[in-house]
Amino acid sequence: MSDPGAPSVGAVRRPGPLLRAAVAVGSVLGGALGGAATTLVHSLWWGMVLGVATAVATLAALPPRLSARLAFALAWAATVYLLAQARPEGDYLVGQDVLGYALLAIAMVLALGSAVTLERPRRAVGADPAEADPAPPAP
Repeated sequence: MSDPGAPSVGAVRRPGPLLRAAVAVGSVLGGALGGAATTLVHSLWWGMVLGVATAVATLAALPPRLSARLAFALAWAATVYLLAQARPEGDYLVGQDVLGYALLAIAMVLALGSAVTLERPRRAVGADPAEADPAPPAP
């Protein structure tokens, strides 16, 4: 006999709040460090390719949740945009050239791409689909 309180075979357990918080903090730190590193080496063509490839691979590996994928992408983009601002000395880390504009565009694409690939919210078990999505009135 199986224990009625035991999870069924194939049941997926959701991570606890402590693990989700650790993943969120790790994603933000990883995104910030990755964005800073990419900004520092973007003027070299291979640095730009390596930084963007690393960000894309990390986003593909992270689960599609707010606390993981979106946190990483927003931290990456925010770091790039913060480092693109004028420095007190009057110079810039991101130049006004093709690679500089490409870096800013890629930051925007990564943030938007991670937002649209988030998982959809799940409906509660037993929720009536007619109540969740009311049909438009007939003309």
